Amino acid sequence: MDRSLILAVLLLIFGNNIAILSDSLIKLLDGFEAPFQFVLLRQLSAALLLLPVMLYLRRPLLPQKLRWHATRAHIFLFGAVFMVISLTTLPLATANAIFYAAPLITVVFARVFFKERVTLWSLGTAALGMLGVLVIVNPSEGNIFVLAALVVAASLAINNLLIKKLPVEHSIIDTLYLTNILGIPTTLVLTLIEGGYF
Repeated sequence: MDRSLILAVLLLIFGNNIAILSDSLIKLLDGFEAPFQFVLLRQLSAALLLLPVMLYLRRPLLPQKLRWHATRAHIFLFGAVFMVISLTTLPLATANAIFYAAPLITVVFARVFFKERVTLWSLGTAALGMLGVLVIVNPSEGNIFVLAALVVAASLAINNLLIKKLPVEHSIIDTLYLTNILGIPTTLVLTLIEGGYF
């Protein structure tokens, strides 16, 4: 098997485990009422973790062509706030089941907004996936906070598609760093308005 494929699978598993840990920690907040504060702390910690890597790799800390990075940063901010809301109000399994609908929504958005060719097989798989999400969520027992989780999935799908708009010279590290750093000013203002305390 190709070594790059093995590395990609291992990184995917590692990333999913980190996401599960993050979701579990948010769930422990139990009714957290300052989501912007949480998102700000998450952005700051991510930026501080990535800063030494950026300096080591000698990457420009604020390169040119930031428009799409800034767009993705604010979509991420919007989705992260709804993620905190949905994780603190829904069962963890229910929220995550809806979050994992993001790839299925990506298929639909790719066809609608980017006019990408989507096979019947892809559409059928997406439809079955959405059916599975509905079975887990059980709409008859759903509540308004299910919509918050759907907003998270949609924001993830949009951010996935906007990767195509990023400059090719920007690496994954650049993208992660800029997604966090460019959202901090807006999140800081919203945190102050929200009245969250550190």
